[in-house]
Amino acid sequence: MLPTPKIVEVQNNLPYSCIVRFELKDPMSVDWVYYAVTSVMDGEAVLKLSKKYIFQALGKHERSTISFAVDALPLKEGEKEIVLSLWSMKDNKNGTVVQQKLKTNNVQKLGKYDTRFSFKKDSGFAPEQIAAYQEKFRFLLPLVEKVYGKSALPATIEIGRTQRIELYVPSRNTLSLKDETENLVHEWIHAQRKQLLFACDKNWCYDENTEMMEEMFAMGASVEVIHLAMQSEEGKVFFPPNKRHNSILGWDYDFRINKNLITTNLQSSQGGMELDLERYQLVQVAYEKLNVAYQQAHQGYFSHTFNTVYYALLEQDQNLRPTKELFYQIIEQLLPKVEGLPARKWLDQQELFDCRILKGVKTWMYAYNYFLHSEYICNLKFYLYETFENGSEWAQGKKLHSLNKEKLQIKITNLSSGTTHFNSTLPLTPSVNPPDYQNFSSVRINLTTKEVLADSYLIQLAKYNYDYDNRIQTINLSIQESGLYQIEIHNATHNVTQKYYRILGNTVQENRGCLFIAFPHLKKGRVSIRHSRMEGVIEGAFDNYLYIVKAGFCGMTDEVRNIRHSLPGTVYIDLKDEAGRVLQQFVRNIDLGNQDGSYMFLCE
Repeated sequence: MLPTPKIVEVQNNLPYSCIVRFELKDPMSVDWVYYAVTSVMDGEAVLKLSKKYIFQALGKHERSTISFAVDALPLKEGEKEIVLSLWSMKDNKNGTVVQQKLKTNNVQKLGKYDTRFSFKKDSGFAPEQIAAYQEKFRFLLPLVEKVYGKSALPATIEIGRTQRIELYVPSRNTLSLKDETENLVHEWIHAQRKQLLFACDKNWCYDENTEMMEEMFAMGASVEVIHLAMQSEEGKVFFPPNKRHNSILGWDYDFRINKNLITTNLQSSQGGMELDLERYQLVQVAYEKLNVAYQQAHQGYFSHTFNTVYYALLEQDQNLRPTKELFYQIIEQLLPKVEGLPARKWLDQQELFDCRILKGVKTWMYAYNYFLHSEYICNLKFYLYETFENGSEWAQGKKLHSLNKEKLQIKITNLSSGTTHFNSTLPLTPSVNPPDYQNFSSVRINLTTKEVLADSYLIQLAKYNYDYDNRIQTINLSIQESGLYQIEIHNATHNVTQKYYRILGNTVQENRGCLFIAFPHLKKGRVSIRHSRMEGVIEGAFDNYLYIVKAGFCGMTDEVRNIRHSLPGTVYIDLKDEAGRVLQQFVRNIDLGNQDGSYMFLCE
């Protein structure tokens, strides 16, 4: 006789979602577990019905149904109850059917529920690990609810162990964690919305067009929770001081925004050239900028209020789906202006929320900064890649990325002095076509403010990070001359060009903890600068496209967290001509900056 599934938990959050968990003795004795949703409370009749609202097969190791909602069911008008049926199958023979009645309108409100966690019986965690996690949950719960709000739906989140990627799975309402978690709060933020993530509707109809918006909250709100935690002695046990959790790209955010960030596929390169990681880091900065604007205009927390509005709209219209337009409308309601611009225009200018597939060959430069005791190193990685019709940079069906035998012309010019420091056409290496899995060819240029010597840190860094197999072509270049640099990348075969700006040279090392402002289209002028949380105005003249603020709201010391940082708030920059007439105003919302509390603004 086949084992009969035993229902152990019914997470009936209909009309929004329903998940039923069950147990099964001797699962290896069956081939499948089936479940169906019908209007019939009769096990034998269910097996004979040719038309079922839902009919789904589960693997023998699975212990829950997949989330479903009422708008996936062809309900009869006024139908207030449905029936879920479970049974096992072996060699096309059905076992005993177990049934459960479900109300079709069981949850009336959203965002009003306590968050509950439960470890799977076979979670794989040792008892002491579970106890440690439970203590962390206890401490973090009020902080998560303060920043992000209560749980969207009244359902327990089931936790299991993973050695791979930590992940919240909405369709199962499960959270996979490592022995020592690196990403708990991020995934918890996702889990607070349950099956109502902004990247899917209540039927778990996934939409890549809104994934970036969902990840913006997970990246940004999780850091906000961690920063609150670090303000208490207990929090410092879980999140030790002297470690930064804000985006490493926040301080030079302006220099990284370009149209090659546009995508409908956040994971487009699958880590092969780190373009997906760049998007994750940049969207966290976008959250910080929105949050700073909200904190200055209102009391409370930006993401908490966003969820309140979002849930209210879902309650009013159960057929409402999260879309980019809905995201924009809620942001506009909360923040009419961001960094001096109408919210919609500002969101468009970030390029992160433009959910389109821009097909074709492109170039991209990834910049990573190292601040040593007496040396500044900027590691640049240059790529040539193609976006396919499916939004992927890696593959579409049998068609793989195949630009590994191309060449890139790279030109590095100091606009301040007019000196060209590098201008050469270089082959992309490795050149295997089609490439190894996710192996995007690149050219690496390491820039340092020191002389390049055989025993210099730059050489050791290059060997450690990239040249371990001598495949990657790497140029080590000493750039001590300070100024605003223009970096042009060009591929003649496909006639594609990309232009970037960077502030380089000894000035970056000598002015750590300062504010750098670049004006690429105005060589000389005057500026006046003020900070929303400080009195007074900083005024001065600039030459050669670059102005440096050496005192004020950057490079501050935080004794509590034992870090240097900038003062979060809004910076107003008035650009003037040499006669003192205001030409343009630039506004920037800032958070902590880099490890020295520095910021770099690009004012175009």
